[in-house]
Amino acid sequence: MDKRLFLSLAVLAGLQMGCQSRGDEPVQPDQQLALAATRQSSDPLLPDSIATYRPTFGAVNTVHQFPYSVTNQPNTSLRLTRVLYNGRPIRNYVYNDQGRLAERTDYYTDGTHIYKKFTYSYETGKPARIVAEINKEVNSLTSYPRNNDLRPSTVTTLADSAGWIQKTTAIEFLDGYQKPGTIVSRLGFDPDGLLIWDEKTDQKGTLSQYTLYRRDDSDHVTLRRTGLLNNRWEAVRYSYDQNPNPFRTTGDVQPLDFGDLNGLDLSTANNTATAYSTNSEGGRIRWQYDYTYRSDGYPSRVAIYRAERQVSTVEFVYNQ
Repeated sequence: MDKRLFLSLAVLAGLQMGCQSRGDEPVQPDQQLALAATRQSSDPLLPDSIATYRPTFGAVNTVHQFPYSVTNQPNTSLRLTRVLYNGRPIRNYVYNDQGRLAERTDYYTDGTHIYKKFTYSYETGKPARIVAEINKEVNSLTSYPRNNDLRPSTVTTLADSAGWIQKTTAIEFLDGYQKPGTIVSRLGFDPDGLLIWDEKTDQKGTLSQYTLYRRDDSDHVTLRRTGLLNNRWEAVRYSYDQNPNPFRTTGDVQPLDFGDLNGLDLSTANNTATAYSTNSEGGRIRWQYDYTYRSDGYPSRVAIYRAERQVSTVEFVYNQ
């Protein structure tokens, strides 16, 4: 399993929160205050703490923007079809006749063996159901799997509910030996229909996590703050370039969820240039993304740096 690129959110959060602070990276005053306040406050998942961060949502009849509907989708037939990680395929996208995402396949870092496959379906132009299959060998690996045999993993449904979108994921089989069950999320949107809040409940119906997306006047996510159990949190601040974002062409409603691109926003018009992560344990990580662009402005590749050291190269392949 050590050669797998994909990490669950829980594992990723644990790794990030275990990082030690770098003495040459100054902490901004607002981050110092947030760190001090968090250590002295109640658990960030308690209602009084959540109220501090919960934003103002749109009305019940707010139209949700792309990718949760067709409103304000990119006005182009160009689509991202494949992503390569250090020269090997890591993800493929397939689209239906209407240009909507039909299938996503994620690969192990050998670029050959399938880790997970997702199939998407829609109702009245909105994503409604995502069915996932996972490699049968996922929980018995010390290296790469021998075959590409898949088994049912999860079924996720998205439904409008009193101004929210309720996202329900029924788990049959996952990596990490997670037990079968159901996870429910509520997605909240601002008055313009952009995602700004995601709160999750566990299989007992107890709030287990929330994520705030704070946006600027250009609709970029400038801050993503996640509250976790046991008084833990993570905050990531972003800056952007001025070029079109290839992941936005996919219309995927799921996070990137792999390696050095984990946590980047898929819905913003432009590409993330820097990401600066802090957490409740004092860990700090700075990421930098240096792009090479095509003549139409879309990136053909990005060199990814962590603390000024290059850690990977990601390439983008399009349908045109």
